[in-house]
Amino acid sequence: AEWETRRAEIQRRIRWALGEEPPGVPYNPSRTNMRAQSSTSGGYLGMLFQRPLRNPAIGGRRFAFGDDLTGDLYYPVNKEGRPAREGKWPVIIWLHPYSYSTGYSRFTVGSFMQLIEKGFAVMAFDQIGFGSRANHGLRFYERYPRWSLLGKMVADTRAAISGLSPLEEIDSSRIYLLGSALGAKVALYTAALDDRVAGVATACGFTPLRLYTPQKGTEGLRHYSHLHGLTPRFGFFSGQEQRLPIDYDEILAAVAPRPLY
Repeated sequence: AEWETRRAEIQRRIRWALGEEPPGVPYNPSRTNMRAQSSTSGGYLGMLFQRPLRNPAIGGRRFAFGDDLTGDLYYPVNKEGRPAREGKWPVIIWLHPYSYSTGYSRFTVGSFMQLIEKGFAVMAFDQIGFGSRANHGLRFYERYPRWSLLGKMVADTRAAISGLSPLEEIDSSRIYLLGSALGAKVALYTAALDDRVAGVATACGFTPLRLYTPQKGTEGLRHYSHLHGLTPRFGFFSGQEQRLPIDYDEILAAVAPRPLY
């Protein structure tokens, strides 16, 4: 009971950092199989990136979720190119690094194949302001002055979980997050707030927020507030890092006891 009270306080501070999410309407909440037609698209940029990514060894389908968003679901296929399925697939939501011009497309097919060969399905989408959604980040703070880009990324990832969970092909008890750099941040914040995440793997995700050392040349809180505009509220504590209400030791603790790499 004491830990749950502490965890609730950590989650409250995380929500403070992410800002105030406005009301929204979930898209296509009743979809129960991946064969259903998707009525959203990635626009001309999605076509430019040739989404879903093509590879004869894996299958790929467009996937509608969240606030009129589009992602891609990749899965094992048999020799005839049909979905190869024995029971339900565990699924990994792939969260891309800082790749403004390409979104999730860059250097991913090989990694997807490794995961799919191990029996996972993989769901991928572009974060707001990246790849096929490059224009979606324009004037974001004029529209949502009390929210944050990182808050929107977390909301979109949670929406992806909601979209995947009802699918008859997916094991909703085994939905994992895998992220690098930016994607690692999104994964950790999402898992700290959403118990539907079964586990998390991250790479190059963060440095401690309260230990900014300018003599080492690190970006510190300005990485979030100024360089990438992820969480403007962190900017109020630039130069006063010890006063920041939240840091990654607490975010990591909020993920426990689920596996975290």
